[in-house]
Amino acid sequence: MFLKKIASGLDAPVGMAVRADGGLLVANWGADCISLVRETGDTERAFCNISGPSGLTIDASGNIFAASYSDDIIKRIEPDGTATIFARGLRTPAGLCFEKDGALLVANRAANQILALAPDGRSRILCDGFQTPVGAARSPDGTLFVSNFSGGVTICRPDGRRTTISDPIRQPGPGIVATTAGRIFVVDFAGGTVFEVTADAECVEIVSGLKSPAGLVEGRNRALLVATWGDGAVYEISL
Repeated sequence: MFLKKIASGLDAPVGMAVRADGGLLVANWGADCISLVRETGDTERAFCNISGPSGLTIDASGNIFAASYSDDIIKRIEPDGTATIFARGLRTPAGLCFEKDGALLVANRAANQILALAPDGRSRILCDGFQTPVGAARSPDGTLFVSNFSGGVTICRPDGRRTTISDPIRQPGPGIVATTAGRIFVVDFAGGTVFEVTADAECVEIVSGLKSPAGLVEGRNRALLVATWGDGAVYEISL
């Protein structure tokens, strides 16, 4: 395991997404903007005027989707920079990720729901009954993993069974990701740790000692990238 800092000087970073050219987009919660971290390590503001950006993801066409935690909306930013409101009326939306069918999953935190948004913005409740959900990720077998800021990680199996892991994960953050290899990783915001979680409800510690890790994404080289709220940085974890 190898940990390397690749960016610093961010302001309460949360969600992240990797562009096709390798540039890393970071939701800078405290600065109300999305920053771009280039492969050289240089950082610049890419998109501003997004109030409390939290979740961040990119679709196959290069469109950026950013959840505004403060305004209860999701913005869609096209490759040419044109920004529109993709969805309204949410309740403190946090983590975002795409399903294989193109649906956008939204952790609708204050409503204790995971929503599925169609390409035209229409929404439906995929599942509910969570405890302040802030992120979601789907494994290859269809199991949905939901990080609850105040209630552990909930494993929702295709047959309807649910299991919630609350130990040793103290306070899961928005950072939860399904890698290309089908593994599930989640940040423990309070514990300063990144864990791997299996469908059998087992947790394996990957790295510890981080300062309030909030965001997590898989990089181009299949390493994990973790955004730390506490010191405004991004670290690369080589597995």
